[in-house]
Amino acid sequence: MEPIGIVIVALAVAGLAFGSWWLNQARRREWHMRAMKLGLTYSRGDPFGLLGLPFGLFSKGDDRGIDHTASGHFGDREVKLFDYWYYDESTDSKGNRSRTYSRFTCAVAEVGVPLPHLSIGREGVLSRLAAAVGFRDIEFESEEFNRRFKVKGDDRRFATYVVDARMMEWLLHADPANTFEIAERWLLVHIHRLRPRELPLLLLALTGFEDKIPDVVWDVYGKAG
Repeated sequence: MEPIGIVIVALAVAGLAFGSWWLNQARRREWHMRAMKLGLTYSRGDPFGLLGLPFGLFSKGDDRGIDHTASGHFGDREVKLFDYWYYDESTDSKGNRSRTYSRFTCAVAEVGVPLPHLSIGREGVLSRLAAAVGFRDIEFESEEFNRRFKVKGDDRRFATYVVDARMMEWLLHADPANTFEIAERWLLVHIHRLRPRELPLLLLALTGFEDKIPDVVWDVYGKAG
């Protein structure tokens, strides 16, 4: 490669690196500002060890991480908001490696009692294909709900307790991009990466879902406090 070509490539790489750094710094400032407006405390990275929580989302990919976290109280709940990513690494026929990133914004709260694992998200092409070859999710009496949602869990009875008629109605009118997951003492909602000014919407989704959990769940599985 000619010297001028080397210089151009080097400048392009440096420009991309600077652009990535600048965007990350701008997002960090936005996160900090939005956390303050919500009465939350901003932290870089994962100071609470959130990646150790037992959610299926946190087991995906070849590597994963958390960039920004906001923690504190929202109403009477202790909550944490954060940006989460994972990547899948692949190698082509020439031995060149590449990474495909998936990025989310998440909110998590402790429900106080251990509960069976359950995930509720919108039905997609891949889940429909899985169902077609026999990997079916948990289904309910509402055909509309079954068409639009995939529900998976270890305890079918628990799923039917959580997803009653009131919860179905709420989910059908909630943001279709939200996915909810219950694991042990924790409740998670995640969505595609949001702009920091949209974080209140995620908090409302988290608290709205928890408020709709039927009383029978706490009667059968226990109640916090």
